Amino acid sequence: MQELDGREVGGVLDVVGRWSGAARAGGARQRQDGVTRTRSLFFALALVALLVVLVPFAVLAPLAHALAALPAAALLAASWWYGHSRRRVPWACDVLDPACFAALVVLSPVPTSILSITFSTVWFRSMYGSTPRAFARLALLQVAVGTGLALWPLVHGGHPAPLVAAVYSAFAMMVVNTGVIRGLAAGLRGRDEAAARESVVAALGADLLAVEAANRVEGMTWSALQALCATTSGLSVAVAHPDGDEFRVSRSCGPHPPPVPGGLLPAAPPGATSPEHVQLPGGDGRGWSCLRFPSSSQEVWLLVGGPRRTVEQGLPAVQAVAHHAALALRNAASRDALRTQARTDPLTGLPNRAAFQDAVDRAVLRADGAGSALLFIDLDGFKAVNDDLGHAAGDALLRTVAARLRGTTREGDLCARLGGDEFAVLLTAADEQEATAVGRRVVAVLSEPVRFSGVTARVGASVGVALHEPGGDHGDGEALVRAADAAMYAAKAAGKGCVRLHGRAGEAGQAPGPRAQGSRNSGSRGSSPEASALAAPPPAGSGASSRAASTAAVDSSTAAAPPSSAGSVSG
Repeated sequence: MQELDGREVGGVLDVVGRWSGAARAGGARQRQDGVTRTRSLFFALALVALLVVLVPFAVLAPLAHALAALPAAALLAASWWYGHSRRRVPWACDVLDPACFAALVVLSPVPTSILSITFSTVWFRSMYGSTPRAFARLALLQVAVGTGLALWPLVHGGHPAPLVAAVYSAFAMMVVNTGVIRGLAAGLRGRDEAAARESVVAALGADLLAVEAANRVEGMTWSALQALCATTSGLSVAVAHPDGDEFRVSRSCGPHPPPVPGGLLPAAPPGATSPEHVQLPGGDGRGWSCLRFPSSSQEVWLLVGGPRRTVEQGLPAVQAVAHHAALALRNAASRDALRTQARTDPLTGLPNRAAFQDAVDRAVLRADGAGSALLFIDLDGFKAVNDDLGHAAGDALLRTVAARLRGTTREGDLCARLGGDEFAVLLTAADEQEATAVGRRVVAVLSEPVRFSGVTARVGASVGVALHEPGGDHGDGEALVRAADAAMYAAKAAGKGCVRLHGRAGEAGQAPGPRAQGSRNSGSRGSSPEASALAAPPPAGSGASSRAASTAAVDSSTAAAPPSSAGSVSG
């Protein structure tokens, strides 16, 4: 039978309690496992038997013998209590118990009365340690009782010890009792371990419901596997990763890690979807089962090992943990996909307006001393392309614009599609000169012709730039976006295909342009007369004129196409 380590058995529910949480741990500690309850029962019976044995000393034995027996009885009770409280029996107690028995037999006026306490001791001590050790204790007790019977005549005036044959015949029954108690202990322990494994699996399933990050799912899964090893005697679990044509063990728990030199395992069965038994080299006679773990980042295998019966008992729980992890990882991936979808433009794959606004807000609030710049980009002539070539060509053009923006901006900059033919770029750690240079590159790149099935389309771009420096009276992220929008509107009014720089974001006290005051219908912009009329400078003295005067003109010689060429289509 397996080793019955008292510390492991007694700590099963404590491990489960720590895994499940403080509240559930309190309930687990109040509910003792079957092995502990049985040990407590046998401990109480042994103490009662010891008290019964002391009755003949008080009634029949001389006072000197009775006083001498009290220390032996006290040492025996202390040895029992120590093993019961520590949930394990050290070898010193196995030696002390026979010595106390021999003393009680020698001093007792009725040595056969020691049989009752002997049976109780065998029942109690057989609940601890391994089966060979339990029979070794029984043999030591038999030697102690025999020694006491041999010395009994010397203490009691030469009279032979009564019923010696009966005393020795009782030990044959004790051998049977020892085997029965060992079977009882193994059955109770198996039931308690099964209940503990179920608690670990159930707790993991409940706790994973609130977890969204894949790395946390994998970390909690490994904690659950460690709890399974702690609650199942002899069970070992190892995590193996591909290493070329072989697998390398990255971490393991349990008493028996995979016995492979250098930590290398033979290649696992390809395409395995269910546990498959694998006998690894090492010569220890232990079986190892291999099953694929649903990791989110790489191929991972779980190796479950131990004695064959232990693997058969623990493998279903390990499978259940892996299934819980697979479900949690799929849920985490679905939540990540939905979160990404909600913040991504489906046509171009760029961040959408909400994601871009969050990034701008973070940049405005950042106090690390790095300035930022925002480029507001509007395509010139996009409506003409959309009307002449169709919406499919317009969508393809927008995708091309997004790809060109990614290639034009620097690593670390954020490109976004705000809607329709509006795009924006957030430049980190950029000053006025650098932001203006990037804006000119954007105008040049986006003005290059685009071919669709043998047809060439050309659009332009008007870019508004707004700067933000930490410490200034910049307002918030929305104010920075409005400032860039106003600068872009000034570029439209200046003839399109150019860059205009707004005053510092903290100085942008002007009202936003008409395009910034409500929802925009992007499909009606571009080269439409209505858009041009709105973009035209108002009469002198108006608020719009003041806004136009507050924007700094940037050399538009880098514009790729004059306004008259925006939105042209050629065959």
